[in-house]
Amino acid sequence: MAERAKLPERKPGAKTPAPRGGSPSPAKPRGAAPKKSADRTRTPWKPRLRSTAGVQDGLREARGAFVDDPAQAVERADALAEKVTDALVSALRERRAELRSAWNAEGSDTEALRLTLLEYQSYVEGLIGLTK
Repeated sequence: MAERAKLPERKPGAKTPAPRGGSPSPAKPRGAAPKKSADRTRTPWKPRLRSTAGVQDGLREARGAFVDDPAQAVERADALAEKVTDALVSALRERRAELRSAWNAEGSDTEALRLTLLEYQSYVEGLIGLTK
């Protein structure tokens, strides 16, 4: 039986020989993640709330105060819930106004409308995700 020729060992990150007529390319490490597309529409939109600073601390304080004054603790939690609700509604209205202005602008071409439709899809899917 004939012996096989021993192949030279490749160092990690070494360039892979190019196919005939091509240029060399760096070897891809095993398990390397594929490059992500710049298409933002694949991830549902999620609101970024402003003016919610201290809400978590306030909830902790309300829970801690419950033993001494349960009614006041619940009132405090309700005020915090109102603050977060108002911030959420504000973020939703702001995003919708941004989307509306994108297609209400004069001279919106088909490509701009297509991209706006994808942004609406992301927005709606994000809202649906909030209910799950």
